[in-house]
Amino acid sequence: SVGFLVKQISDLFRLRFEAVLRDKGVHPRQYLLLLVLRDEGTMPQQALGARVGMDRTTTMQAVQGLAEAGLVAREDDPADRRVYRLVITRQGRATVDALEAK
Repeated sequence: SVGFLVKQISDLFRLRFEAVLRDKGVHPRQYLLLLVLRDEGTMPQQALGARVGMDRTTTMQAVQGLAEAGLVAREDDPADRRVYRLVITRQGRATVDALEAK
């Protein structure tokens, strides 16, 4: 059936996509966050999560991994010291560029 074949193609595409990301040490959620930061610029962590429809805990975990890998940097928000603003690093931009080239 058409539905079955579409599902098979979808699964193959997802597996290939995840393998390409894994080679760069990035999870699909993290890749999404990197794309938004690259395209929309620096923003508070909570705003980034809300922008992509990710809950606070998942956003925090994804950002933590990106920060540890040097792909994003956390900056204090001068207006509110309780808020982190996230900025994509040069290494983060290079990672996104390399992934988009594949």
